[in-house]
Amino acid sequence: MNNIKNYAILICNLQTKTINNLFYKDKVIFNINKLSHMKKYIPSIKFSIISEFVPEKFGHSHPSINRSNIDMIDKNNYNTNYSMVNNYLIHQLSKHNISNIILSGMETQWCIKNTAQELIDLDYVVHIQTDAIGNNLSDKDNIQHIVNFKNMNAQLTTTNALIYNLAMNDKNNNDNKNVNKLK
Repeated sequence: MNNIKNYAILICNLQTKTINNLFYKDKVIFNINKLSHMKKYIPSIKFSIISEFVPEKFGHSHPSINRSNIDMIDKNNYNTNYSMVNNYLIHQLSKHNISNIILSGMETQWCIKNTAQELIDLDYVVHIQTDAIGNNLSDKDNIQHIVNFKNMNAQLTTTNALIYNLAMNDKNNNDNKNVNKLK
């Protein structure tokens, strides 16, 4: 990987037919929307993508997700390992010189776990906001998945801590006033 600190936001599976089973749904949605909104103010965030796993079965992205400036990935681009990593994503990461991935969304046991592991194996730095992820199993499972992410060498953080660190470390950020409103 190169040393350029460009970021991409990846959001897994927040779909209309599954989101109601998400533990702490309102908190997760709030933090993901905050995260996607900060792209406007932090130049090192180059793009964001939301995945839809089998949309004909699970529905499209939930309307509560702010989709402005988000590129969509549908099932045709999703790989068989329940991961967002595919040729389109790798091409976008390379095209934008991305070295850091901000990963959030639903289904910590599949999409988030497998996407994080594949990206770490490809030498990307993966940041997971513990307050912007979840599953439909149980809160106890969420806690165990967070431990597993740490063991995989993912960088664990919260949404506010991530926003603060990106804003303070982005040399091209001239908009701390708006960034501070997001925290």
